[in-house]
Amino acid sequence: MDFDKSLKLTISEQNGRSFQVVVESGSALVGSGGHCDIRLGPELVAVEQLYFDIQPGGVFAEVRTSSPQVVVDGVPFQRGRVLEGRPFRIGKLEVLVELVDRVGGRSKSKEGVRPGLLVVAALVIGLGMYSLLARRGGSEDTDYKDAPSLFDTQAAQCPVLTPNATEAAVETWMRDAAGRHERSSFSPLDGVEAVGLYRRAAVCLRRIDRSPEADELSARADSLATRLEKDFHVHRVRLYRALNEGDGTAARHEVALLRGYLVQRGTEFAGWLDYLDRRLGLQGKK
Repeated sequence: MDFDKSLKLTISEQNGRSFQVVVESGSALVGSGGHCDIRLGPELVAVEQLYFDIQPGGVFAEVRTSSPQVVVDGVPFQRGRVLEGRPFRIGKLEVLVELVDRVGGRSKSKEGVRPGLLVVAALVIGLGMYSLLARRGGSEDTDYKDAPSLFDTQAAQCPVLTPNATEAAVETWMRDAAGRHERSSFSPLDGVEAVGLYRRAAVCLRRIDRSPEADELSARADSLATRLEKDFHVHRVRLYRALNEGDGTAARHEVALLRGYLVQRGTEFAGWLDYLDRRLGLQGKK
């Protein structure tokens, strides 16, 4: 990475309103998520829309989601080198990326502006901005203390099957759940999936009048879920403590552990963990 250069992004709307931002950290994530470097309204972009990164061959871009579509010169774009003067179009928005000389020597200001980001100019009326980089008051890394539920919040459903097919399906789910349960101590995601399998099997057992066995499976699912939720909470607390204490090694370790619990990778919490991992990795290289 060229540490003498920064990213300059110009974001414009079709009606002519625009703003410019210089990102001194060498990479920039554009989206509607609170963890994004440039945060726009959800009616304009996805939670994570575009990621830019300075590499030895220039600036490279990656589209993080297929909707809304990102196009360059009328052609859908997925990933590759950013061509000079070729803007990215996302609906009614246009994003132009340039390499500029680093201003250098900046640190976190008294107002709490996030280090590595410099707002050059902003004319954001009508752009649906939630925030423009400068998150004031408190650490920028404590935006997402509330993690999503590890488990499906909707009640488990049993597919419509014949009694014999239901019994066969339940036996398959129970074997799968038992194996995942056994691995859950070192693979939390297996444990999360085991809870769902137990609960689905329990619903089906009640449908075929095997309630005592269903009750046993439900109790097993609840016990495993309680343990996983407690461990998940402990790792989140350890992560926030490491961030507050500036312990990047411990923080990155907890990020990796927390990722191991998440079935859904498209949530803002998962995106925040991805952002932290990238940022902590860059810090470790300096």
